[in-house]
Amino acid sequence: MQNAGGQYYFYGNTFIEGNKSARKTPDSIGLIWDNSLSCKNRDTKKELDLLNAYFQKIKNTKVTLYFLNYTFEKQKEFVISNGN
Repeated sequence: MQNAGGQYYFYGNTFIEGNKSARKTPDSIGLIWDNSLSCKNRDTKKELDLLNAYFQKIKNTKVTLYFLNYTFEKQKEFVISNGN
């Protein structure tokens, strides 16, 4: 508990076990890729590795790629088969 100007505040935290249900893998994904100049120093390899790991997990989906900078443009559609 903490006194702040004569009023007392406290913070509590607990974790609740919820029901775990399997989510259906998505049939399609919209991927928005920020290709603006402000992203020139980002770790693209790390981002692509994350996407690759995700696609390896879900195996099969369709990805629609959009580029975002000062415009928003649909670029291309990809079919992910067996994680590739």
